[in-house]
Amino acid sequence: MLNIGKKLINEHFCLIYYKYYCFLTFLANLINFLRVRSHIAKNLLLRLDAPRQNFFIIMEGILKNGDPEVQSREKMVSWLAEMAKVNLKRAGMMANEGQLAPLSMMLNILHVLQQMTSKIGTAKIDETYIFRKTCRTKVNYESEPKKIYKF
Repeated sequence: MLNIGKKLINEHFCLIYYKYYCFLTFLANLINFLRVRSHIAKNLLLRLDAPRQNFFIIMEGILKNGDPEVQSREKMVSWLAEMAKVNLKRAGMMANEGQLAPLSMMLNILHVLQQMTSKIGTAKIDETYIFRKTCRTKVNYESEPKKIYKF
């Protein structure tokens, strides 16, 4: 009878050891996967940063061009305003993806615009621009600001 008890305890101990070993193996594989995933994410960020930097240089060059014959600055600002207008439809309930710019493109545009605006202080921002007739985007009834906030 004592032999059967030892055998059961031994089998139970082996089962617990096996489950513990499997769990440790799973954790080791998970940690390794997360390290590889982190390395892939860093690599991907580095690869995406170069085209974004090129896009920034191109947009900055176009916006800084003050040649009145070419008028590239006006065309670029109009294009950016049009992209913002078209993608306002994305906020709707049933947005038609065929009529909208891809999210990745809008993310890259926003990234470049954020880089450009990081040089501008809040004191230089015209708070009444959106109410002027020369504003490129019109305020609709859904996003009408109730009052002007001071920065």
